[in-house]
Amino acid sequence: MDPGGSFFWGFWYSFFVENSAIGCGFGILKRRDHSVAEFREKMRKKGFEKVEIEEVVADFLKRRFLDDARFCDVFVRDQILKKNGPRKILAKLRERGVDEEVARGAVFLHEEEFSTIAEKLAKKKREEILRRGKKLSKFEMEGQIRVFLARRGFEFDAEN
Repeated sequence: MDPGGSFFWGFWYSFFVENSAIGCGFGILKRRDHSVAEFREKMRKKGFEKVEIEEVVADFLKRRFLDDARFCDVFVRDQILKKNGPRKILAKLRERGVDEEVARGAVFLHEEEFSTIAEKLAKKKREEILRRGKKLSKFEMEGQIRVFLARRGFEFDAEN
């Protein structure tokens, strides 16, 4: 086999890139955006030392490959498509290690959408309860709707 061939260089290139901290970092980010905390944790699980991880994080932050604000925006929009409310989204962002202020800012930008979604979900749930033919008092029906919305991460007063 020719040591100058593309297979030879392709092998060594992929070996060094995949086994270097920066190469591994690119591999993590090529699938989807990550919060800085998620990124650090994934790098740690891959066996990199804290110093190496912090060098890559600093470089990626400088180049804006990592950006918690952008991550939050994309994440919130994705969760809205799944019809999750602000409380649930904030909890998921906390799990991913995002700063509370950054997370709240991203959620706040979509406040009107949450109201619309909550109203549609409440209407759909009310129709579902009526379709099942259950005889519920108005109080019981509103209670079920409130519980349903709360599980989805919406505020209690968003039930119309």
